[in-house]
Amino acid sequence: MYSGYNVDLDILQNTSLTGSKLDQNLNEYRNYLAHESKFSNISMLVQILENTSKANDEFSWLENLYKIDCNSKSPNDLEELNSNISEYLRHNRYSKCNEIFSRIDISLSPTIILIGLLRRTFIVRDKLGNWESTLSNVRIELKKRKLNDKQLLGGL
Repeated sequence: MYSGYNVDLDILQNTSLTGSKLDQNLNEYRNYLAHESKFSNISMLVQILENTSKANDEFSWLENLYKIDCNSKSPNDLEELNSNISEYLRHNRYSKCNEIFSRIDISLSPTIILIGLLRRTFIVRDKLGNWESTLSNVRIELKKRKLNDKQLLGGL
């Protein structure tokens, strides 16, 4: 904590932090930096923090996927996943797809989401460094759920 400012740098460095808590800390930190002349790279540091905030918000939709019924078979439950991935692919933002693979919690994700994620990104799998490892991890998870991974992931 900095004297006179409610800023916790540990919180700011936590890249999984999202929403108002991060925004509040960013604003407090901006105020702190504005009053401290010894920082010469103020704007660069604030920009890094703002980019971190935007990156976290960009993937906030992943949280909605965990709310879907684990046994869902409704194609409607794939809409959010498909629209976000389609947007990334349309703009050749493969690193964003890779980041989804890094961020998604396979054990909490509904089966339909896991299969949809792999099938939707299959055509660009060569451009996605995390695709094969995610496929392997999904196979393991499906077996834990006592589901036929060969049938569900057939063709992948």
